[in-house]
Amino acid sequence: MYITIYSLSMRNSDPDSKNGIQSIERAAAILRMFTTAEPRMTMTEISSRMGLSKATGYRYVSALRSAGLLRHDESRGDYSLGTLILNFASAALAGLPLISTAEPVMERLVRITGETAVLSIWDGGSPVVVRVNDNSERAVTVRVRTGYRLGPNAAQSQIYLEHGFTIRTNDGNTHALDSVPDNPGTVYVHTNPSLGTRTVAAPVYLGSRLEAVLGLIGTTSTIPDSLDSDIAKALVAGADAVSSGLPDQESSDKQG
Repeated sequence: MYITIYSLSMRNSDPDSKNGIQSIERAAAILRMFTTAEPRMTMTEISSRMGLSKATGYRYVSALRSAGLLRHDESRGDYSLGTLILNFASAALAGLPLISTAEPVMERLVRITGETAVLSIWDGGSPVVVRVNDNSERAVTVRVRTGYRLGPNAAQSQIYLEHGFTIRTNDGNTHALDSVPDNPGTVYVHTNPSLGTRTVAAPVYLGSRLEAVLGLIGTTSTIPDSLDSDIAKALVAGADAVSSGLPDQESSDKQG
């Protein structure tokens, strides 16, 4: 798979060359466009959204098809994620017992609050969403895409920053706190006035280490701007439940 994607633009034998890295990043960006809300796309849609010519888009898509990462439906004339992705998903879940522990907690939070539950983990230079539960009975809910990288202003990102993490954005900028608190907060609330959304986030620990961040996102009219609201308290209790359900640090180290 790596060689197929890599060969799209490599012109020398250096695997760290700029062209090779750009090729992999573009291939990954194509795969990220496919979501549960939009599982199929045409070649024209893929090329247009990526800002590529049809010829260049076709080369990327062909390579991804050869690697089993995309499949082509000839009767419909569009593309969807390939079956190899299912193997990756199973392997990723197997490596993250956090998700199986968090899922019932997230389901319960959605049921009692009516908001969307979001779980993020640290992935390289930023938090990335690994699980979303938006199965609320409300007519209007806020949706978040799995795989979405959170920006430095997100409520969940603030938890990571308070624990000493440095967030790197796509434009190459870094974001970190000048002074990391000795006792990071247990809950953080962030409001996005332009979108009318509000998020409350709480840390999940493996032993003393920050393992993930659990959040609830809704509208400014459904989530109070208070650290002591019932929703914030329910979230903190949920994050604590996930933390207590994870393997203890000693067992985790032995398995590693």
